[in-house]
Amino acid sequence: MKNITEQLKETIVEELYDIETNEGCHEDYIEDYETEVDFYLSNVSSDTYEVYVKEYCSNEHDISISNEQTFEIIDDLIDKIKDNN
Repeated sequence: MKNITEQLKETIVEELYDIETNEGCHEDYIEDYETEVDFYLSNVSSDTYEVYVKEYCSNEHDISISNEQTFEIIDDLIDKIKDNN
């Protein structure tokens, strides 16, 4: 399995951040949540988000990532959402 560089990991986190903070990329509504952060984290905290991240990396960057790398990306994404909203 190919290791991803720190720079590519940061790029992926930034891309996923742009997706998750776009209201149109959610199937639910921001009004259904107490805060914007809760809304933005709704997809990220779902049980299937790990699969989504792996598929995203494969489809958009032509790489396979390990479970560990997947969780690092998700953790970094959660921190970025909390820090910027």
